[in-house]
Amino acid sequence: MQVQDIEKMLGLQGVSIKSLTYESTGNKNIARVQVEPTCYKQNCPCCQSDNTIKNGISGYRQIHHLPIAGTKLIIQAPRQRLKCKICGATYTYEYAFVSGKERHSKGVKAQIYKMSVGSTVRHCAETMEIPYSTAERFFKESVLKIAALVNTSTQAQVEQSSKLILGIDDFAIRKGHNYNTGIHDLRGESFIGIAKGRTLVELSEYMDKNPRLASLKPHAVVMDLAKVYHMFA
Repeated sequence: MQVQDIEKMLGLQGVSIKSLTYESTGNKNIARVQVEPTCYKQNCPCCQSDNTIKNGISGYRQIHHLPIAGTKLIIQAPRQRLKCKICGATYTYEYAFVSGKERHSKGVKAQIYKMSVGSTVRHCAETMEIPYSTAERFFKESVLKIAALVNTSTQAQVEQSSKLILGIDDFAIRKGHNYNTGIHDLRGESFIGIAKGRTLVELSEYMDKNPRLASLKPHAVVMDLAKVYHMFA
């Protein structure tokens, strides 16, 4: 297999492969791929100038990437220092396939979320050979991003509804102790929002923080006999 084919298979943006080594220890197989940026030009984070120069390498990053054929894959990427010739600022080159100073690639993050659907975070952590806390953090990050997109989509849907029917009901976080309030678009069969608590004060505070939701003009509101919900509606 040609090097360029391996580069395409790994899906690493902005780098080229310098070397590939393979080691086997007991039941573990590890492939280490050393890469280097195809272009060292990266705008200065201070003045946004592209007039920069290389300023030495401070070691190599060990980045856990997606496994290949059951083999754990480690990307070795140089910590390339850059210096801006305009403002004099120095900074480290940032790779497109990994966020900030993290030790796991974006591909690993995406795979954790895909595997977690219909499975458990613990199972994903064991399969990907990463700590449970790391897998849980990646899953929560993905969920928050997706939740924001879904919330924007459902909000636009309810605003365009000609006869909006809202559903209001509480649900337990801890039975008998903690309750939240769910607000639903019953005709569109979508979840619009969650208000922390179920008192009138808590519901009013939630509406103050969500003016788009407060501006809705529902055709009808469906709820139980709770007095607080009637006053709120």
